[in-house]
Amino acid sequence: DGTIRVVMGDATGHGPDEAALGVALRVAWRSLVVAGTPPTSVLSGLQLVLDLERHAEDVFATVCDVTIRPDRTSAEIRLGGHPPPLLVSPTSIKEVTPTSSGPLLGLVDQDAWPATPVHPGSDWALMLFTDGIVEGRTPDGDRLDVSGLVALAAGAAATGCSLGGLADEVITGAERANGGPLPDDVALL
Repeated sequence: DGTIRVVMGDATGHGPDEAALGVALRVAWRSLVVAGTPPTSVLSGLQLVLDLERHAEDVFATVCDVTIRPDRTSAEIRLGGHPPPLLVSPTSIKEVTPTSSGPLLGLVDQDAWPATPVHPGSDWALMLFTDGIVEGRTPDGDRLDVSGLVALAAGAAATGCSLGGLADEVITGAERANGGPLPDDVALL
């Protein structure tokens, strides 16, 4: 029907068990979407998979699930403990302010994650990211945080960076501010 679905997530911890859990959740998300599960129920399905696949009770995951409507003028964002994406338009880059958000997957029993509607118009993009980038440090030793990520993205865009190169420029800027490689894994989309 022309709807676009996108997901970004992060499992707690580092190592082969956590990587395997991340893969299981990605495959489960894709399977639920391909099977036609309504967007309102996909994170509930992921919660069930997480409960079955995790190796310890203290393992959880964050997720940002996005549904972009066929006319490309609006989207719904469901957050499970994950940072909200950045909204990129020709004139600004800003954090999407969630109207509501749900808990991390695996933290509490939950059967619904509320949606935040986004109506940015016709010329926009979203930048989804894992917390590994915002946990980097600035030269003064403070956390980069989302505000720092917005500043890095806006700075890259101001230099004429293409939308396709924005993620690379943001990662490079975060590593430069951190004084070297970031301490946690990083994904940007």
